[in-house]
Amino acid sequence: MTDAHQALLLKVRKVVDIKPAEESHLVEAFRPLKKKKNELLIKKGDRVENLFFVAIGFVRLFDVDESGNENTKQLASRLDLISSFESFLNGEPATENLQCISACTLLTISKEDYKNLYQHVREWPAFCRSVYEDSILKMSRRIQALQSKTAEERYEQLIETQADMALHVPVKYLASYLGIRPQSLSRIRNGQKSES
Repeated sequence: MTDAHQALLLKVRKVVDIKPAEESHLVEAFRPLKKKKNELLIKKGDRVENLFFVAIGFVRLFDVDESGNENTKQLASRLDLISSFESFLNGEPATENLQCISACTLLTISKEDYKNLYQHVREWPAFCRSVYEDSILKMSRRIQALQSKTAEERYEQLIETQADMALHVPVKYLASYLGIRPQSLSRIRNGQKSES
């Protein structure tokens, strides 16, 4: 069993009770995958057949607008599950790209193996529900912050909730995710450093 599998089991155990035999099914279903910085996991238009678990590294979900600007919609780090969920669940072509923004150690599960876990892991539906609920809450908080908080408040909220991301994700991706220009985010970060 890899360190990545142990990290996955740790995440699952935090949410649901799981038996040793069920752990074996999980380990078999999730396959190790290493990716280099900037490699795409999903391209817009792909039929998405995999869900990804981040053991080490950072991944972003983004789209490109008509002007060619990249808009980061979601960021994932250690112990996060990510995919183009709409495409993964509904079989529709992906409307966004999924990219490693650092060297990544991942686990990946195919849609077929994902569905098979419903028969072999009693608490798999409860675990998946918690993953989707967490994803919805993060998106909701992000939208609320974009609508009601200042740029500084959005960055402070990110530091409070996802410090590793705030410190290690490149400024251009963080700025896009927070709805701030990169120069403004750099000024906010520099201002905070000079205050401490």
